[in-house]
Amino acid sequence: MDNKNKGYSLIELIVVIAILGIITTVSIIGLGMINGKPADQCASALRISFTNHRLSTMGKNSASMVVYIDSDGYVWIRETLDSTTTETKIGAKGVKIEVFYNDGSSNTELTPGGAGLTISFNRHNGSFNIGKNIDKLRISKASHVFDLKFYDLTGKVLLERVTGE
Repeated sequence: MDNKNKGYSLIELIVVIAILGIITTVSIIGLGMINGKPADQCASALRISFTNHRLSTMGKNSASMVVYIDSDGYVWIRETLDSTTTETKIGAKGVKIEVFYNDGSSNTELTPGGAGLTISFNRHNGSFNIGKNIDKLRISKASHVFDLKFYDLTGKVLLERVTGE
């Protein structure tokens, strides 16, 4: 009797399904990392900008900084030192920024095309000059979440990654 098997064995099918599962898992993890990268970059750029602005303020007569999201969804910083204003794009489209306050009032989110958040420093000692004390800014996109913690008396800004919230 001539027995020619033209199909696949069960083991071959299981191996193919396992390989497809591994490829799918790696792709999903990779996409999550790529989607969250703009939050990493924006949070780092904000921390550096605040630190540099604080140092620049100490030698100027007037200085302020506005963090805002333009109508296209990109994050910008408008920095004014004495009478010179510069604008720098620091965040990609779709990065979310929330403002949390020390006094327990509700947090607010920066909206595209909105006024933004104005921050200034005391030129004599580097502390914050903000009417409503800011506790932190939360920067996020996809599963990547970062907090920029503000320390009012010193003007120091620390960047922390938020996990498991």
